[in-house]
Amino acid sequence: MLIERKYKEAVAHLTKGNVLLCPTDTIWGISCDATNNSAIQRIKTLKERPGDKSFIVLMANETMLMDYLEKSIHPTALELLHRADRPTTIIFPNLKGISSEALANDGSLGIRIPQVEWLQEVITQFGKPIVSTSANISGQPSPSTFEDINTRIVHGVDFVLPTFLEQRDVAPSRIMKVEADGSMTRIRE
Repeated sequence: MLIERKYKEAVAHLTKGNVLLCPTDTIWGISCDATNNSAIQRIKTLKERPGDKSFIVLMANETMLMDYLEKSIHPTALELLHRADRPTTIIFPNLKGISSEALANDGSLGIRIPQVEWLQEVITQFGKPIVSTSANISGQPSPSTFEDINTRIVHGVDFVLPTFLEQRDVAPSRIMKVEADGSMTRIRE
């Protein structure tokens, strides 16, 4: 019951354009509505993040992903999504409906379908993708536990999802890029 109430609170905050702090299937992250320019700007300010650096966006499932791609998903990327044995972010070109504040200069965007059911449920209830960026000041180490998060970040967000959702022994996701010809390039292992 408590966790369902927290999900609803998270969705209400996302709907209002607020910024969340939450554990993900990788590390602790700062999140907001991926279609909301001002919420993304708040994250950039909070993190002291360079304006030209893109974000990772979390989507609930493959169906949601299809709604935001300009072109159909390349079979290579689809296969990678289905057989990923750990959290994997895939950089896709040419997205639609996502804030330009989240995109790379070339219009591409890193997207991940989280491998934890509760986070998929929050995104599904919200009905739109969410930004997810490490919960640190730019240039500082990424926090793997709540205790590692800078207090300025903790106090700078509107809502913190419970620490009991936190996973241990986590690391940033693997990042792959879909090239125009469908081939895949490893960005981060």
